[in-house]
Amino acid sequence: MKSLIKYPEIETDLIRRLIEGFHDQELHYSCADLYDAGLCDSSQLAEAIRYANQTLFRAGLNPQHYIKPIFVTNIENGETYRDWKMSQAGFLLVFLSAQESNRLFNRYKIELINRLLK
Repeated sequence: MKSLIKYPEIETDLIRRLIEGFHDQELHYSCADLYDAGLCDSSQLAEAIRYANQTLFRAGLNPQHYIKPIFVTNIENGETYRDWKMSQAGFLLVFLSAQESNRLFNRYKIELINRLLK
């Protein structure tokens, strides 16, 4: 019988951080990009992010590889708020999950679907 080798937790923690770093490099989008696309309602954004996270989890994927919470501090007033960094796939999943009703947002949504179908 072969013996099992127990690696120190420091090494496994280092490997975990390295893997997370690779995934974090793909997180190029933020909530500001969704606001620019016409998603104005913060409660709709929160709901879309929750739905996207559930979808990723139920698909057997790690949601933090696609959508990751961050905290941002406004230097001018010292206020800290929660934001989200997203990969391209995470951004699209949140975007398509949003139930925003304004015209600009829905036009972008239709344009994106038309591009994907070509």
